[in-house]
Amino acid sequence: MRYGLLILLGLFLFSIVSATEAETSFTVGGCPFPYEGSTISVPKGTCSVGEITGGMFYCAEEEGSWVTTSQGKGCSRGQNSIPSGVPLCCPPGYWCNETALATFQCQRSTELCSSKSEVNCEELSTTCVWLDELETPSCVASVADQSCAYYQSNETCFADELNLARVGVGSNIFGNFIECNNQAFSVLAENSSCEWDSVAQKCGIDYVAVKADGSDISFSCSNVYTLGLCEDGKQAVEWTSKNSSLGFPDGVPEECLRALNCVGGETERFCGEPPIKLSGFSLFALLASLSIIGISYFVKEKQTLNKREY
Repeated sequence: MRYGLLILLGLFLFSIVSATEAETSFTVGGCPFPYEGSTISVPKGTCSVGEITGGMFYCAEEEGSWVTTSQGKGCSRGQNSIPSGVPLCCPPGYWCNETALATFQCQRSTELCSSKSEVNCEELSTTCVWLDELETPSCVASVADQSCAYYQSNETCFADELNLARVGVGSNIFGNFIECNNQAFSVLAENSSCEWDSVAQKCGIDYVAVKADGSDISFSCSNVYTLGLCEDGKQAVEWTSKNSSLGFPDGVPEECLRALNCVGGETERFCGEPPIKLSGFSLFALLASLSIIGISYFVKEKQTLNKREY
């Protein structure tokens, strides 16, 4: 009986490890990735975007899809070597490391960006970003804690050099399908941009929800965010919203606006630099440790029983 339980424990651990390293299935038109009970859709030849799932998934142009924090060709964008002059596909605070021949994996940076000066931050440009338009310019591991409102002029807002319209605060809606008013809409990052609000005199994020059946019915949203300081890993967020529609004669239903996060409000989000991961420890190591503990328990118990028999 004990050996049967031990075998079952080993099979269970093996199945979890295999699942974490398995390559996600590929479908025509894009790649669906399961994520926390829902599905993230990533178009061909692109890296996932959004403040939460940005850099976590890659869908190849031809065939193949990867979770970038698992071994494969995700962070190298499907290439057999790390491409030069092309943004790598990794979550904020991670860098693309070659773990074997033509095999890559996004791994946590081993240095804290927040402790770097402007010069040192530039030298670590693969993982750190210098933000000079902040009230206190600083080096950060991710721009995901910023919104389009980071830009202080119409020109920098339009240019969006940090790609905040796709990876900053408010971009977590992208790659999702929303249902409202008995209809389904898709929200694509390709339809997003930072746009200057001439009334608020601030830069906001604009995005569009398009009806999934390919018709001309759509509606757009413009959010202008005000972000609090990142304290103890949390950040206060407030925003105002505007919307416009095509195909809704009576205006966009309230249900759809709420589903698109296009109703002004306030909330709190997690923020800050990801903790540095200790080298030599991983999910596999954790599961292996649990397995060793289980084996040790059974061996020790068997030795105790044998002593009693004598």
